[in-house]
Amino acid sequence: TSRLKLLPKAQGPFTEALRKNNLNAEAALRAVGGSLERHAITGEVLTLNLSSTRIDNDDLEHLAALFQPRVLDLTDTDITDSASRHLAGWASLRVLKLGRTRLSKKAVKQLNYYSPGLSIQ
Repeated sequence: TSRLKLLPKAQGPFTEALRKNNLNAEAALRAVGGSLERHAITGEVLTLNLSSTRIDNDDLEHLAALFQPRVLDLTDTDITDSASRHLAGWASLRVLKLGRTRLSKKAVKQLNYYSPGLSIQ
């Protein structure tokens, strides 16, 4: 996380929380109401739960750089179609939960196309 550089224009609730928490990703995650589950032995992030948080499209770029979860829950968030470029490149993802977001069916189809191993729920 020490290599993460926040652009001055970068915004979003998670990004602001990163600034306030000296780039401590887990503290910023808790500050926006998110949580994570780690593998008991390896410490690898298994699930990143951001459901019902105020994160937005701008936050996804930083989240992708900081966490490599297998499951990402974005249910009930304000994520829109422009977020799909960040989601498609997230190599570790196996399950993406997008219930009650603002992603269009077209954006979900594109995610399926560019991330064929990804289960979108």
